[in-house]
Amino acid sequence: MKRLVLPFTLSLAAAGCLSTDPTRVVEELHEVRQKTSTDWLVQAGREAEPQQAETERPPKFDAAISLEEAVAVALQHNLALRAMQRRSDEVRGIVEEARSGALPALVTGASVVSDLSERGDAPETYAITARLTQPLWRSGIVAAGLRYARLQAADTDAAIRQKTQATIAATARHYLDTLLQHHLTTVYEESVGVAERMLHTSRAKRDAGTASEYEVLRAEVEVSTANADLLRARNTLRTSMMELRRTLGISQESEIELTDSLDFEAETCDLRQAVGLALEHRPDLFRAEATLRMAEAQTAAVRGQYGPVADAFLGVNYANPNPNRRPGSQVDKSWGDDWSIGATLSWTLFDGFERRGKLRQVLSKRDQAEVALRDAEEAARVEVVKALLDLNHAAELYTSQRKNIDQAREALRMIESGFRMGRNTQVEVLDAQSALTEAMGRYHNSVHQHSLARLDLLHAIGLLGPRALEPITPLFEHHEELEQN
Repeated sequence: MKRLVLPFTLSLAAAGCLSTDPTRVVEELHEVRQKTSTDWLVQAGREAEPQQAETERPPKFDAAISLEEAVAVALQHNLALRAMQRRSDEVRGIVEEARSGALPALVTGASVVSDLSERGDAPETYAITARLTQPLWRSGIVAAGLRYARLQAADTDAAIRQKTQATIAATARHYLDTLLQHHLTTVYEESVGVAERMLHTSRAKRDAGTASEYEVLRAEVEVSTANADLLRARNTLRTSMMELRRTLGISQESEIELTDSLDFEAETCDLRQAVGLALEHRPDLFRAEATLRMAEAQTAAVRGQYGPVADAFLGVNYANPNPNRRPGSQVDKSWGDDWSIGATLSWTLFDGFERRGKLRQVLSKRDQAEVALRDAEEAARVEVVKALLDLNHAAELYTSQRKNIDQAREALRMIESGFRMGRNTQVEVLDAQSALTEAMGRYHNSVHQHSLARLDLLHAIGLLGPRALEPITPLFEHHEELEQN
């Protein structure tokens, strides 16, 4: 009975490790997050160097940057993209795991067996065993598993390309949004200047007795309103810049200056060619195709379970007492080895319909994947058509708005001059100023909308990032390819 005490004690200790109470794990996670918070506060207060390694913190980037350079920075430092790129190591491991089904396996072990009755010449037996097994036949299961793993690797590659395109699109969008806010801030600064000039003129006319106190108060209200609009625009600009830094994966303390401008670039695209390029290059369609092929590989693997399994083996048993004793002879308490070689063949004839149930599942998944692929192709066609319509609409909107600015600016100049001369009223000046501000805002928004439409079209076609067999390229380099094709 004493020999049972130790195993029984170990089983009781193991029972404590199997507790389902999550309290200890929650406390552990809370301690980790608390340490992260403390390190950040220390870094923010500059009281001490943070505990976090320098390479783990977003880098500080102080420079003038173009859109193409911004994309290059994002592709290098965007945290979400870096996390996705590390999945490539995971899928390489999956392929290696699938390949192991065709390679030999060597298993070794040791055992100590004690006879509790303590009878016989050898109450305890010691053994060291090793067995080398080489699969000979798996009815296509190994080949199907390896194909599934390679398809999964291809799917992961497409997922990385899809995330790359999303990162490029987000970077370009935030860059363009920031450019727009820069322009709108300039518009509101000009509006404040016009309002202050009108206030100065109103005060001068009041002192000369040609304007009432109401006109001065009205001009002061207009200055206050223009300043409020300017403050809102500057706050939106700061917010856009924060989003841009986050997408780039750089520190929020970075001082970056955007060197590109928000310009209109005419764009033409043939709808049929655009849809054809989308069906060929979009990574989501590539992934949907891979999903269908993986479902077919799973089907082949399940069908293979209906066939026989054959293995060859070589084994050795090195034991004490010596296993090589003749029947009826005394127990030899020395070490000895016992070798064996052979082959095994097994064939499951009935398993309670387990394989049939699995086959139904994988066939259903294959049908679902086929329908999902067709749906994704139709969605891609719709996205391309919508993006092209938005591009054409944005071009028409730009054409209608580009002449309004000069006309509105000239109208304001004439009304301001007439107001100083006493020919025009304050209300007319306010109307002209409002018209100019609105015209400039619509113009810059139309250019911004057209730039986003170009971006959305390239994204819908699948040309923002690397193609299936091409390395990553900067943004808009594929624009020339689109025109040539």
